[in-house]
Amino acid sequence: MKRSHQRIVFECKQDIEKASNSNEPDKLLRVMRRYGRKTVDEAVLWINQDKAAAMGMTMDEYNAWLWSED
Repeated sequence: MKRSHQRIVFECKQDIEKASNSNEPDKLLRVMRRYGRKTVDEAVLWINQDKAAAMGMTMDEYNAWLWSED
């Protein structure tokens, strides 16, 4: 059974979150190498959107907050 691109992005998102929570950089790098660049970019965007929503921010506000030096 063929998986849709969105399903693969979801799996990548889950793998990135799991590897990030384990505090093992090598594990995170392996996950990042396993998927293509477009898939990883979409998964990271999805993660950031979830974090922005959890903080009650828009993506513009969240990105400004990420890049602020405060």
